[in-house]
Amino acid sequence: MNTNYAIFNKRYFLLGAIIYVVATYIGLKFDTYLIKDSLNVYYYSLCYVTGLTIVSCTLYFLLHKNSQIISIYLAVLIFIIGFVRVYAVCSSYNKNNKIINENPNVCGIVASEPKLSSSGQSYVVDTDILYIYNGDETIALDKPIRTVTYISKDSVSSPPSFGDKFNCTYRYELNMKPSFKGAFDYSRYLKQNKVCYSGYTYNYSETDIPNYKPSPFKRLCSFGYKLRFAVKDSVKSNMYNENEAALLSGILLGDVSGFSDKLYESYTDSGLIHIASVSGMHTSYIFLIISIILTLMRIPKRLFALFAIPVMTIFAAVALFTPSVNRAVMMLSVMLLSYVFKRQHDSLTALAFSAVAIVFNNPYCLESYSFILSFSATFGLLTFADPLKKRLSFAILSPKNRLLNKPVTYLSSYVVNSVSLSLSGIIGISYFTANFFGRIAFGGIIGNILIFPAVALILIFGFINSFVFHICKPLSHIIAVFVLNPTLKFTNCIAEFFSNDIFSVKALRSNAVFFIFYIVICYIIYILLIPSKKDSEK
Repeated sequence: MNTNYAIFNKRYFLLGAIIYVVATYIGLKFDTYLIKDSLNVYYYSLCYVTGLTIVSCTLYFLLHKNSQIISIYLAVLIFIIGFVRVYAVCSSYNKNNKIINENPNVCGIVASEPKLSSSGQSYVVDTDILYIYNGDETIALDKPIRTVTYISKDSVSSPPSFGDKFNCTYRYELNMKPSFKGAFDYSRYLKQNKVCYSGYTYNYSETDIPNYKPSPFKRLCSFGYKLRFAVKDSVKSNMYNENEAALLSGILLGDVSGFSDKLYESYTDSGLIHIASVSGMHTSYIFLIISIILTLMRIPKRLFALFAIPVMTIFAAVALFTPSVNRAVMMLSVMLLSYVFKRQHDSLTALAFSAVAIVFNNPYCLESYSFILSFSATFGLLTFADPLKKRLSFAILSPKNRLLNKPVTYLSSYVVNSVSLSLSGIIGISYFTANFFGRIAFGGIIGNILIFPAVALILIFGFINSFVFHICKPLSHIIAVFVLNPTLKFTNCIAEFFSNDIFSVKALRSNAVFFIFYIVICYIIYILLIPSKKDSEK
C-alpha cells in the first residue's frame, strides 16, 4: 500500500477509534469543570483545528517524505473532536437546565412504560418535553427534552400509558450530586440513558397536541414499543410461574424488572446474566432464522442485508436500543454490508465502528455497565476465542465407529467451542465484574454449554408463541406449557446451581492502576495462546 494512503489502513482506523474513546473518557472526567458558554468552546476549538491544519499541511508539503505528519494531525484532530463532543453534550444539558428553570409549565408525551416508585406513592415514566408555556405564549422546543417524571398517584385516576400527551407543572430535582465521593451519582446515571433531569408533578393531566409530528426515529421507537407490549401480553397471559415469566421477558426483551432479588443474584453470581441482556447471542439467533427463511425463498446472499438490517433494527427498537443490542446490530449490519459491497469483513473494525457511533451519540454511555461489559466481552471473544479453540482442538474426538463418529465429533466440537467462548468472555470482563460486582464467576464456563441450546429454543419459540398468541390462544398455551415452561425451569435451575460460591471467586474492588496489570496479563495470555512456528508446521 502506498504510504500516502496508509492512514486508511485497518490498524489506523482501530487506533483512531481508541483515540476517540480515550478523548471522550478524559472529557467526561472534566465535564463538571466545563464552561457554560458553549460558544467559546466551539470558537477556540475551531481556531485551534484551523491553525493545526495550516501548520501540518505546510510541513507536509515542505518535507513531502511520508504521511507521518498527516497521521499525527488526524490523531490530534480525532482527540479534539472526542473532547469537544463532551462539551457539546454538556452545553445542551446546561441549555435545557435554563429552559426548565425559567418555564416549569410544560407539555409533552409519555415515552416509556409506567412503573411504581420505591415508595409506591408515584408512577415513574420517561417523558419527552415538547412545548413550554411562557405566560400566555406556547413555545415549541427545537429538540425534545427527555426527563424522568414522578407522577403523584393522587393526581391521576389511572396509570399513564406510553404515548399519552400531557401538560403539567414540574418541580425538578436539578441538584442530584452525590453527597460524598464514591456515592451513587444519579444525575450521571440518567445521562447514560440520555435523560436530562428527574422531577415531580402533582397536577398531571392528559391533553391533545394537534400539530405534533413525531420524527421517523420516534415512530420506530413507538412501533418497537407496540411489539414489546404484544410480547409482554403473551408472557403475562400464558401459564408461567413468576420466575419463568421473568426469565422469558429477560431473554426476549432484555427486561429484568420482573426478576426477584434471589433470581437476579442467581444469574449474576453464576455469570449467566448475559442471557437476559439482549446482545450478540440473541441477534445471532434472530439472524439465523432470517437467513433460513431467505435461503428457502432463494434470495441471493448479497441481498440478505436489504431484509436483515431493517428486521434487526426493529428488534433493537423492541429491546429499547440498549448499548449491548446497538453494538450487536451495528456489527451485524457492517458484516452484511461488507458482503453487499464485496469487501473483506473484519470483526474488530466493526466493533470499533459501533463503539465510536454509540459514544458519539451519547458520550455518557462510556460509563454504563451495559456498554463496558458488552464491549469488553465481545473484545475478549474476538481476541481469545480462536486461539483457545486451536489449543483445545485435541479434545475433539473422532471415533472410528461410523455410527458414533458424527454425533461424538459434533458433541465434542460443541463443548470445545462453548468452553472457548466462555473462557474468552471471562478474560474480557473479569476486571470489570470484579470492580462492579466484587466477584469473578466461573460457573458460566460449564453452565453455558447447557444454557446455549436452551436459550436458542426459548428465543425462537418465545417469539413464535407471541405471534401465535394473537391468532390462536389455545395453541399458544400448548407451546407455553409443553415447550417453553420446562425449558425456562431448566435454565433457572442451571443458574441456581452454578451460583454457588464454589463456582466464583470473591475479589476486592481494584483501583485504576491495576487495570494496567490486567492489560499486561491479558497480553501474556494472548502470546501464550498463539501457536509457535513449530506447532504451526505440525
